[in-house]
Amino acid sequence: MKSASSWWLRAWLAVAVLVGSALRFVGLTFGFPLRVHPDEWAIIDNAIDLAKRNSFEPTFVDRPDHFEIKLNFLVDSVYAWLRHGMSLVEAYTKHPLEFVFIGRGISAVFGVACIVLAYLIVRRIAPWAGVVAAGLVAVFPPLVLNSHYATPESPQLFFTLLLMLFCMMYLESPRTLFVVLAAASVGVGCTIKYPAIITAVMIAVVVTVVAVRKRDGWLFLRHGLVAVGSVLATIAVVSPVLITGFGRVHEAVFRMAVPEHLGADGLGWAGNAGFYASTFLGSAGLLLAVAALGGAVWSLRHHPISTLPIWAGLVYWLIMSGVALHWTRWAVPMYVTPLLFGGIGIYALVTWVWRTTLLTAGWQRLLAKAVVVLGLALLAVNQLLSATVVSASLTAKDTRVVGRDYTKSIGATKKNTIFEGYTPMLPYAPWGVFDQFDLSSGELKLSQKALDPAKFLILSGGMRARYLAESKYAAEQEFYRAVTESLPQLRVIEPVTQGPPSVWEPLNIQGQAAVLAGYLGGGFSGPAIYFYDLSAVPRAPG
Repeated sequence: MKSASSWWLRAWLAVAVLVGSALRFVGLTFGFPLRVHPDEWAIIDNAIDLAKRNSFEPTFVDRPDHFEIKLNFLVDSVYAWLRHGMSLVEAYTKHPLEFVFIGRGISAVFGVACIVLAYLIVRRIAPWAGVVAAGLVAVFPPLVLNSHYATPESPQLFFTLLLMLFCMMYLESPRTLFVVLAAASVGVGCTIKYPAIITAVMIAVVVTVVAVRKRDGWLFLRHGLVAVGSVLATIAVVSPVLITGFGRVHEAVFRMAVPEHLGADGLGWAGNAGFYASTFLGSAGLLLAVAALGGAVWSLRHHPISTLPIWAGLVYWLIMSGVALHWTRWAVPMYVTPLLFGGIGIYALVTWVWRTTLLTAGWQRLLAKAVVVLGLALLAVNQLLSATVVSASLTAKDTRVVGRDYTKSIGATKKNTIFEGYTPMLPYAPWGVFDQFDLSSGELKLSQKALDPAKFLILSGGMRARYLAESKYAAEQEFYRAVTESLPQLRVIEPVTQGPPSVWEPLNIQGQAAVLAGYLGGGFSGPAIYFYDLSAVPRAPG
């Protein structure tokens, strides 16, 4: 009987890994033949830069992404030699998109590995809880999405989970080895993204707990020093330039910590915390959120010490909310805490309902089981469908690719077209066009510095939405209004419309099904692209 149960456990874990793999590897060519992601250059291009300089030390220190840059460089170099029989620089020059695909594939591999780590962490509480947690990590939409990008989020999550695992192992057996491994996870994390140092708090917590329980102050001091030394040693091994060039690192950190950024500022600590919480709730739905809360409460009652490392995401949430800016991708390490507790909560609920003696009547037990099964079915369908929509959106043709073909048909080029960022002519970065126009007379005119000749204007719904979202951009909003009212519109390329998610699973399932149908019907992904005729627009006098 036990062997049969073990077989089913392994089978369901395999299903979680296979489903999570499919969701992450389908859609890695999104945007091709264009590069449409604004941040992938930091890893992909800097990996190529190592080859150009014949060096293994990146010059880019802003995030810093050094672990991924070096890993991409190594994988890219092997691929260039095996596949093309040439140097990386030469192969990249001839086949650049292949290396973009490799960078995304590396993130996908880390994303799949996170599914396995989720199981290894939560199985220490209960094996079936670990399977449920692995399933939640496999299909949680933001994790699926970020596993497609050649960006730091997926590797950072991997090392956050690795930290949790080693901290749990330390609580079970307080050996120096586990301190070193946990600290090494933090060290590698810091070479990926500087805020990973926040997770070192969890090492301090578990070392303190063990020292207090053992009443061993020397253990606290010894393991504390080992942890600090191991973090620094790992950073020095992975990327010594972060140690030797600390002045540049210090300057980069403060330069990147800007208080303002279009569409990502002005909320304050409470606003940022609420933003991250709401993004989780929107992706999770009410049932998963309740399961996570229940799992956290159950863990505090039954396993308060052994589940301490799982709270690392909460610590990250509280501290990162103090940063001036807010981005949805920054929440990825935060999500893992409620997802792991969600696995525990679902397991605890099912176990209680199936074993409880409080429900004496047969109809009561049957009703309770039916309610639980229905709730879990809604949760599973909602998560799997939402994750499928993510992958479907990444396989759909991008509006910027469609727009590129249209620009050729009308003769629009960079020499005769004014264009915003996130459009066919600049698909991967933000860019404004406000200095190209003059509204001082109340009429939309080309400014003196505007492109000459200017025959076409291309705007992006992605840029427009950021400016329309906040009242402080009144002048920019007036520009968009003037364009809409006064310029002849040549074409609009609309993506599949996807509204905000609903926390109510039945409503969200209905909305996600409609979106999926749109993509399956040939709908586009990406921002809306607007084409206007500028041929009759006068130029403002000098």
